[in-house]
Amino acid sequence: MCFVSCLRKTKCNITPIRFNVVDTLQIKGDIVFENKLGNVDTLVLIDHYNILNEVTKKSLMTDIECGHSLGFDYDSSNGFGTISIGIKKDHKNEYTFSVNGFCISKEIKMSKKVAEKDSLITIDIEKCDKSKLKKIAFRKLKIEYFETQDGNIWKPIKFIPRSL
Repeated sequence: MCFVSCLRKTKCNITPIRFNVVDTLQIKGDIVFENKLGNVDTLVLIDHYNILNEVTKKSLMTDIECGHSLGFDYDSSNGFGTISIGIKKDHKNEYTFSVNGFCISKEIKMSKKVAEKDSLITIDIEKCDKSKLKKIAFRKLKIEYFETQDGNIWKPIKFIPRSL
C-alpha cells in the first residue's frame, strides 16, 4: 500500500541540445540594440539556465519529464521590460521554443529538423499598456530585431559576453 507518494523513476536516453540548434556563446551576454534614429537599448542578461533531466519522475506531487532546457532572461535598459527566451528538447526529440515577457507568452512546438533550420521566427505582439513592442524576431533563440509601436526597428549592434 502506498499512502504518501509512489515515486516512479525511469531513466531515458536524452541527448543535449546541440550547437547547430542554439549556440549559447552567441546569446549568453548583454545585447546592445540601436534604431535608425541612433537611440540605444541594451538587453542585460539577468539569468540563464541549462538543465538536463535524464530521469523521468512521476508521483502524485511530481511530474518531471526527461529533457534538456536552455533559457535566458534579459532586462531592457530602456524600460521595455523583462523577456525570457528558452528552448526545450523532450525525449521524443521534439522542441518547444518559448518567449515570455514584453506582453508575449508564446510557445512554438517544432521538430528537430525545423529547430536546426536557420529560419527567422517572427512574433507579433498585440498592443498592450505594459509594452512598447509591436514585433520581435528570432533566429536560433537569438533576437534578430524588434519593432516598437512607433515603428522604430531596433537591430543588434554589439554583443557583450557574460557569465553569471
